[in-house]
Amino acid sequence: MEQNPYEVLNVDPAPLGDAEKSPSWFSIEGDLLVCGRFLILPEICVFTGATEDLVVRNVDIQYSFFRLVIIRRQCRIQYCLTWAEDWKRRRISYVTTGGIVLGFVLMIASIPTEMIVLVAIGAILSLFSGVVKLILNPFIGLNLCIARFEAPGTYKIRGFSVPFLATLAATVRSLDP
Repeated sequence: MEQNPYEVLNVDPAPLGDAEKSPSWFSIEGDLLVCGRFLILPEICVFTGATEDLVVRNVDIQYSFFRLVIIRRQCRIQYCLTWAEDWKRRRISYVTTGGIVLGFVLMIASIPTEMIVLVAIGAILSLFSGVVKLILNPFIGLNLCIARFEAPGTYKIRGFSVPFLATLAATVRSLDP
């Protein structure tokens, strides 16, 4: 009898509480969300706490943006937000980006005609839109960062609001048997 080299000998189904393998495992420590390399959060809006009319989004969080890192640590989180919140945040981004582009187009189009006033208006519009985008950018999306990494594959994430973390903690307590 021949042995099958592709035969599965041992299957580990990754139980719900397994920190390294289960995408639904997380815990809360103060203002930090502790999770594994990949996390699927419950269907709760991260901004409003609503549970209906949700849109699913993914975010990749990388450890240490400014440091020279030999080993890249990255965590992916799937979260939900309401359609209205998603559209509000996208609209802000679209308007400010549109202002920057329109200002540059106005400057470039008015250079051959030597209309200095239009060049100045385009420069002011682009500069103003860029500054508004820089100021509003932290409020548009989630500003998550990896506060700490602990082996084996445990990430401590900072950036979720305290009310959202309290809602998550209550959700986890209600799911425990």
